[in-house]
Amino acid sequence: MSSVDFEEAGNKLLIIKIEPGHDMELCIMLLECCNQERTYVRYYGHLGQRFCMINKVYRENFDKCFVQQYSMIHRHETNKLRNVAKFFAHLLATDALPWHVFAYIRLTEEDTTSSSRIFIKFLFQELAEHLGIRLLNERLNDPTMQQSFESILPKDNPKNTRFAINFFTSIGLGGLTENLRAYLKNMSRLIMQEQKPVSKSGCSYPLLLVCPPVGPFKWMKQTSSLVDPSRSELFTKTTYDTYAIGLEGKFYSISLQGTLAVIEEIESKFQVTKLSRSQAVPSIFSKYFTEYLLETNGEILLMFLISEWTMFGSVQAQDG
Repeated sequence: MSSVDFEEAGNKLLIIKIEPGHDMELCIMLLECCNQERTYVRYYGHLGQRFCMINKVYRENFDKCFVQQYSMIHRHETNKLRNVAKFFAHLLATDALPWHVFAYIRLTEEDTTSSSRIFIKFLFQELAEHLGIRLLNERLNDPTMQQSFESILPKDNPKNTRFAINFFTSIGLGGLTENLRAYLKNMSRLIMQEQKPVSKSGCSYPLLLVCPPVGPFKWMKQTSSLVDPSRSELFTKTTYDTYAIGLEGKFYSISLQGTLAVIEEIESKFQVTKLSRSQAVPSIFSKYFTEYLLETNGEILLMFLISEWTMFGSVQAQDG
């Protein structure tokens, strides 16, 4: 501190012959001196920046110091928290310290404490003061650095995303959360779509899933606009318990609601063209019979296979 400015102090420290492997001691000394001040003194930030620019070894050491300081941040008083945060914010704002250090911070309710949240608050407020909200937002949205920022701006869980949005908004930096808000809004819409009631056929949207009887084996999926008279929703042919049977270029099948359907190929697309007006098979699940479609002599027959146990049980009931 007896030097006129940080440049003179830096030159004096460089004259000292530091043995290889002891470079970290210099970085720790600067941080400790910075912590002892009542308020943050930019002198130490400029001094740390100078050493990082001169030799990449100091940059790597300050990277390690960042990890060490954040891991033991709960031991610091609020005054020391502020000084440490502003010191590293200066190094980050001047690009003396690489921004991948943010990967060490995971901003979630479970992974942070009151002390770590205060540290993050001072760190980002100081960065905003150095760079401004617009430039800071651009840096945080750099596509090449998203892997390092995904822990500080989490998108892995709506709960964590919401926590990060509330945190930055509470410290006056809500402008940094525009992308998070857009992501959360889109995620909420997707969750609502996934939670829509599923139809009895196992599909939320009406569609037809068929495979051509000739040509290359390929499943084709198309929507249907006909309404099944046995239900209020659109007719679906996705996960039927039965199958379709062909006759004279047309296919016949039974929906899970027991409605007979005619399927035709129109302009290289399979479409449901006709539906029976009433149910041919009860829509309720039954363990007493199974329905089958059978083609014979140019006709389509609807057959029911009834279990012997059911018939035997009916005879016993009549005898009783």
